[in-house]
Amino acid sequence: MKPQPTTDLSKLTFTMLERAVIYARISGDDSKQEGRNLQGQLEMGRKHIIKKGYELIAELPEDERKFTSGADMDLPQLKKVLEMAHNREFDVLIVREPDRLSRDLTKWIILQEELRRNGVRIEFSLIEYADTDEGELLKNFSAVLADFERKKIIQRTIRGRQQKVKAGNVLMAGRPPYGYSLGKHEGKTTLEIVESEAVIVRLVFNWYLEGASLGKIAQRLSDMHVKTPNETGRRVIRIKKMGFTEWGKSTVSKILNNETYVGTWRYGKTSSKQETIPVTVPAIVTREIFEAVQAKRIQNKKEKSGRKSKFEFLLAKRLTCGCCGYKIVSNGSQSKNKTFLYYFCPARNGKDFVRECNLPTFKAALVDKAIWDWLEKLIKDPLARMIGIEEYKADREKITAPLKEQLGVTEGLIEQYNQELSGLLDSLKALDGRHSSRARTAILNDIEQVEKALDGLESQRSNLTRLLETQTLTEQQVNEIEEYLTEIAKDLDTVKQDFENRRRLIEFLDIWGTLKVENGQYVVYVQCRVGKNRFDIRQTQNVIKYHHET
Repeated sequence: MKPQPTTDLSKLTFTMLERAVIYARISGDDSKQEGRNLQGQLEMGRKHIIKKGYELIAELPEDERKFTSGADMDLPQLKKVLEMAHNREFDVLIVREPDRLSRDLTKWIILQEELRRNGVRIEFSLIEYADTDEGELLKNFSAVLADFERKKIIQRTIRGRQQKVKAGNVLMAGRPPYGYSLGKHEGKTTLEIVESEAVIVRLVFNWYLEGASLGKIAQRLSDMHVKTPNETGRRVIRIKKMGFTEWGKSTVSKILNNETYVGTWRYGKTSSKQETIPVTVPAIVTREIFEAVQAKRIQNKKEKSGRKSKFEFLLAKRLTCGCCGYKIVSNGSQSKNKTFLYYFCPARNGKDFVRECNLPTFKAALVDKAIWDWLEKLIKDPLARMIGIEEYKADREKITAPLKEQLGVTEGLIEQYNQELSGLLDSLKALDGRHSSRARTAILNDIEQVEKALDGLESQRSNLTRLLETQTLTEQQVNEIEEYLTEIAKDLDTVKQDFENRRRLIEFLDIWGTLKVENGQYVVYVQCRVGKNRFDIRQTQNVIKYHHET
């Protein structure tokens, strides 16, 4: 008699495959070394998964076009790893070795603990560590070694470059400034003038002193079909979106600001001359001309900042393009007895911008009125206002949740290390004459490592706390908003009559908007501390109409 298949599910057993994610990252010295480049790391991870019998959920390599730092927490794919771990989407994280995950001791400690709290363990495809105290010690030692190695590499690199520059060499990762080429002189790397480009540089300086604007200079060069710095046959470092021989204002501005053209090239941070090393190079313009240009630029900026706008835009500098992400700008014109005010994306004409955009022009009167009318209703309706505040706080909670989790992990680790430090100090006090100096030295070394870890963790805690404070709406702030709006509501008609008062209210509530076109309809998304909404703006010529969602 044949055995009958069982229908009792309690007698069946199922084997659940552990879910694995592969993470990979390259540094500047990794890309061409076999096994260390991204593809090599991913292949090693796949072999490890097959060997262990895991289920591959995702491969998350950082962008291979960008060399990343092992000390950086803010890496796109690493953030994705932590997000997936938080959502319990995998069980094992596979990396080649500890320094691919972190070359910073503080980062390593925080990442390891955050993953552990979310039920994820780390495995390495290059080397296996035993799941014992000794294995954990070896992993942590590898992290300490990677941290030490990273700092020594940075120190050696900086020291070597500084010595070369102090000897009179010009060192640069990209191409030399427009008007120059790299050359050798008496055994040193220096800049040599390219006369065909130097002529253009002198023209730019002279035109500016004669009163031409940046835009006018760019237009003249474009009309003359002069090749831009990106088109001079040297290495192009970014995708060029503008047309051939089409100059932009930003390129002209960089030329006018560059001190190299008066014979001083600087190595180091250009924001602080005290931290730079100057190297003398051939000059293209005189010091007098350069200084006169800088003085004129400062004067122009003062005049522009002190000039009151001819037109009133309620949402000026508070709108973003929903098509390309650039900041929306405002503009106005007058014809006879009519005034025309518009919001538009500056990237529409394609000049000076890498990203292209096709967002149409929005009538400012329609946008401003829609948002002000909505704001009036919120001011008059305390219940709607409180609902809006709660929605805003809920949105901020979602945004700050990962930061809070990271802060919790960091504070937990600080407590653990403080306990460990206390134990080590007790051990140090307990030593007497029967113990060798080696025992004392070993404990002191352990104390030094724990204190180093605590310094990094406490610094991280301070940074996270400050970041959370800027992104959280406190009860005190809510009370201040309520008190302010209650006072405004008492005299709203007076506030409406004065543009500056309305503008101050916009800034107090931190109102921001996004302009979009959806299915042929002009749309404005707006949000602030007391609510958010979406408006369909009907771009009629003579009648202002808008629909808003409640």
